[in-house]
Amino acid sequence: MLKLLPPLFFVLASGAILWVLAERTVPRMQASANEEMVADWREGLNQRFHETGTWPRQDIYSNFVDDVMALRGADGRMIRGGYMHGRPSRNSGTAMVDIYDTPLRFTFGKDSVRVVSAGENRQFDDADDVTSDNARDRYTPATLADARAKAEEIVRKAEAQKSGATPAPKP
Repeated sequence: MLKLLPPLFFVLASGAILWVLAERTVPRMQASANEEMVADWREGLNQRFHETGTWPRQDIYSNFVDDVMALRGADGRMIRGGYMHGRPSRNSGTAMVDIYDTPLRFTFGKDSVRVVSAGENRQFDDADDVTSDNARDRYTPATLADARAKAEEIVRKAEAQKSGATPAPKP
């Protein structure tokens, strides 16, 4: 009987740990990641608005994706992820979706955007919705700036190599 206690204790403890992970930890991590994604969308769209003066086209989904994701650096090369570079985003092929694979809602005002996730229950307009109004932002604007700086450095080096000169230092 005493020989069975350690394995039994191990099995019970393992089950308790798995339950905590499945029921408590993972949902909290998903909720946090979803909130960050909503905030990242707000910031990426705001950055595009401040640079172009317009919001993405919303007539056709592919136009929206092109306007947000297609951004060229100084060398004409595509910056991977465009205005969402370095920010998590999920594309279902027909919509931008949240962590729970529910399409995000975008509401564009004159000079502001509101992004809404339906949350874990996948139902809009209830208490678990996550809005960009109160979502925590973990993004630092340096990410896209770094990508642009790298693209511009490639252009400088290529131009210097063509002319046989030493590349000019970064401004």
